[in-house]
Amino acid sequence: MAADKTVFLLFLVGILSASGCASEQSAVTGSCVEPWAPHYGNRFLAGETFYLPNIVDNGACRSARWVLSKAPLANTSELLTNETLTRFNPLVEGRFEFNLLDAVEGAAPSTISLTVIDPLVRPFHNYNYFPAQNAAVAVGPILWVAGVYTPQIARFDTESGDHLEPILVGQWPTSLTYIDDLNLILVTNKASDTLGFVDVDTGRQIDGLWIGDEPASVVYNAVDRRAYISLSGANSVAVVDVESRTLIKTIPVVFDPLAIAVSPDGQQVAVASHRSGQVDMYPYPDRAVTEEKDVAIIETSSLEVSGHLLDVASTIHAMDFTRGGALRLIGTVNRIEGQLNEPATESFQHRIMEFETFSGAATPTVSVDLSRQPSSAGSTGTLHGFVECAGSFWVVAEGSDALLKLDDEYQEVSRISVVGRPRVVSCLNGYPYVISSNRMTVTKIDDQPTVKGLGLTERRHALLIDGLERFTGQGDGPADNRSCNNCHVDGLTDRVIWNAGPVVSRLMTRPLRWLEGTSMIGWDGYVGSVRISGYVGGSTINHRGNTEESDQLGAYLASLMPSPPANSLTRRDGSLSQQALRGKQLFEGDAGCSGCHAGLVTTSRTVLPDGLTPGQTDIPSLVDVARIGSWYKTGAMTSLTNTVIDTAEQFGRPLSNSEVADVVRYLGELTGRDFFPLNVDFGPDAERFPIDGEIKITFSYPLFELRANLMMVKIISNAGVELPVDYRVDGRQLFIKPASRLDPDQGYQLLIEKGIVGDHGVPLDADHVVPFKTSMGSQLTLEGDYIVTIKVPMFDFNSGEFDWDNLVDQTFKLNAEPTAQGARTRLDFGGGMVYQTSIVLDGEFLYSEHLPVAVGPSFLNGSPMVGAIVDSDSDGIIDTVSGQLTLSGPGIELPELSFQFDVDTPGGCNVGTEGDAAPVIDRDGESIVIDWGAGGALAFFVTTPDATLPIGPGVVDGGETFWALSASDFPNTFAGPLIYGVTPDSALDITADNGGTTGGATLESGQCYRFSVVVDFAYSHTTLIWP
Repeated sequence: MAADKTVFLLFLVGILSASGCASEQSAVTGSCVEPWAPHYGNRFLAGETFYLPNIVDNGACRSARWVLSKAPLANTSELLTNETLTRFNPLVEGRFEFNLLDAVEGAAPSTISLTVIDPLVRPFHNYNYFPAQNAAVAVGPILWVAGVYTPQIARFDTESGDHLEPILVGQWPTSLTYIDDLNLILVTNKASDTLGFVDVDTGRQIDGLWIGDEPASVVYNAVDRRAYISLSGANSVAVVDVESRTLIKTIPVVFDPLAIAVSPDGQQVAVASHRSGQVDMYPYPDRAVTEEKDVAIIETSSLEVSGHLLDVASTIHAMDFTRGGALRLIGTVNRIEGQLNEPATESFQHRIMEFETFSGAATPTVSVDLSRQPSSAGSTGTLHGFVECAGSFWVVAEGSDALLKLDDEYQEVSRISVVGRPRVVSCLNGYPYVISSNRMTVTKIDDQPTVKGLGLTERRHALLIDGLERFTGQGDGPADNRSCNNCHVDGLTDRVIWNAGPVVSRLMTRPLRWLEGTSMIGWDGYVGSVRISGYVGGSTINHRGNTEESDQLGAYLASLMPSPPANSLTRRDGSLSQQALRGKQLFEGDAGCSGCHAGLVTTSRTVLPDGLTPGQTDIPSLVDVARIGSWYKTGAMTSLTNTVIDTAEQFGRPLSNSEVADVVRYLGELTGRDFFPLNVDFGPDAERFPIDGEIKITFSYPLFELRANLMMVKIISNAGVELPVDYRVDGRQLFIKPASRLDPDQGYQLLIEKGIVGDHGVPLDADHVVPFKTSMGSQLTLEGDYIVTIKVPMFDFNSGEFDWDNLVDQTFKLNAEPTAQGARTRLDFGGGMVYQTSIVLDGEFLYSEHLPVAVGPSFLNGSPMVGAIVDSDSDGIIDTVSGQLTLSGPGIELPELSFQFDVDTPGGCNVGTEGDAAPVIDRDGESIVIDWGAGGALAFFVTTPDATLPIGPGVVDGGETFWALSASDFPNTFAGPLIYGVTPDSALDITADNGGTTGGATLESGQCYRFSVVVDFAYSHTTLIWP
């Protein structure tokens, strides 16, 4: 232990000194360098570009220059300088030192230290970038592939079918291009903000040139010998002279540019917005068509934008020029006025388009919806990369895991199943090769497609890999034209207004980031935890899923992080510019922004009855706010400047033009730079922490896993005594548990000390103290099997509202395994959907966390349960629990619903009737006749009593279904009496959809059956034992 502490103290000394010399000397008269952040240069990743502090432009320093004075023996990297910026691209681990030379006498000396580590051992941190269409390029028989999720380029030998040793590059490489006469590969290192230069002969990145925020895709123009790179975070294109490795110009183009292409004659470069949105903002005022700049055209002779194509598609994924010079692109066109699940609405149209005119609101000369054209074999999910190969046109459909083969008129010839939600297809020697960046595989398309690994290093948990595929995979039934990612584009927003549920609530898609620390989730604040999002999220794409899929989606959503510290506006070390510091002072002071947008996470985590626009509003985090593109939940604001002005005026704190500019600059530099505890989870209630419980702390970055570092997290008693604890680390999560049970009904403090360090070398800048209290416990235990019943109002599809006069029992099973002051519980919703959580007992009450609750085919969020516990037979085990909770979903708020736990008694049959139209069952010879009177029925079910019936169109959960009918033309009804097994006019037999046999199963003597009918949007039931 002493040795461990010594190592950590030495590490902390390194943090304070490694690049702190420049910082300390910045106060010294005559210093020649501008200070960098003290932690910059600690635990620096090989393959990244390190920037030396700028040299002050004054007489004493004008001739000063940086030199590399110490390096590991294996180092081959050199210092490189462009104008005032000196950079170093280390490729090996170890300690480096740089000295400032040739400063005139009297200038203070400067030494910078750099500690470099292997990036492949750092825990994965999910910036959620995706490959561009040109993430693969051929050099001879070798297919080079950008690693995306690992800082590597793969090399796949298409002749042998083997992979070569990967090449280390910067963080999140997303696209490649090859320059034949220079034998160079250029790579966009998106999280590093650099263009990497890779020598093909040596297989080594020889330079990483800073070009701007989030370089997404690179193309090379052989005519002017320049590279053009879309900068998605800077809304610009960077132009680089390749031979001199010089950034020539940065050209403002469109919002979030991605796809980029050079015209056949090299005279124009087209660049498309990935998330431009659309003019139609129903039911709100349309955007001006002039604001919908979807594609910019750059003239290479002047490096100026000559025009824009307007309102082409909501999202554009890939683009090129045809041989004839037409602009060809793949994108998604949306119609938003109807309901998502109405086929006639055609909400999502995945199209190939060609344009002959490159400016204005041009009409495409070709526009093909690949899901709906007559030759289509079905929905295509979302289209991405494409290539012409072996006389055909090939395009990947990410959501459907398919490669489509098209003829020269884009008619579908065939489709081939591929794996891993691909976005990239390349052609080599007459064969298409499909790249799954997520699975790190390549599939050669031949008579028998073969899948091979790329030999890349995988650091992600399997849940994140699978969760990404759930997020990007198409839905079921009428939702097979969309995925979660269609609206939450790459974890952000498509800037389109959608109605996500059955209740009218039309809002702009909200971006997803830091969800563990910003609950409640959603504009309405309707989801209590990111884990529950994995359960409720499937309803929008009609895919209920199972436990495994829900956990995968929840884990993936929890992993989504804001952008890296540095961008085009910050200083190169990722720290705030002087203008942003002025804006920060205003934000936290006179402008009053931090009243709602508080702390490092920039949200008070409060749900307000009304926000800046009418309607219930969860206060969002403002980290990464500049990446949204449209602001307010209605998308009413199309510029961040106007958003700041409007917000300040609404709160009666108008700002001057210069103050607005300073605040906008600060918001533009609000990235994920800080290291801090994003969330502290005590279970159901921090005031009732179980004495044998475990605390989960989620940090904004992975934690440096050295025990001396972990020991800076402590549990302190009210008497000031530090308690022995056990630690467990999983990336960004630290689990801390007292070595022995705490005392009941006592106060404690969780202390996270200033100086605890993230794996990236950034320390916590202040103590973080969280008080908590233990539960007093209970004399009773929660043990065994229970049925949980919640009274939920029926949904009236005619009115679009819930009918509070018609309450339906929604039930699920709960199994409880007792703990010291509560229970570990397993909630079984049927259909392979289970949720595990914990419950705490405190005195005469039970307390839960937020829970998913199955309602019909979907899930809603259940608020924490607080229920009175009763032991009716005095055996010490709880028999019933009762209380109220709120169910919430998009546009849905159902307060004060009664819930009750009852001991599950298997085989019990509560014979009787319920409701105004309880079915009467008679035998007429061999026929079974069922009648409920004059009322028309929307649905009819014969099930076991433990089955949970849908509150609208949907399927039965749990139990067993023997026969089921629904109205064939909702909301028109069908009439009784029925003959069991015979489908009447105006009805459909949906037994098979509910796990039974069409036509009804034989009813067995002595078995318990429940006959249920929906009349006037209300259920009536008859339960009996079959004679």
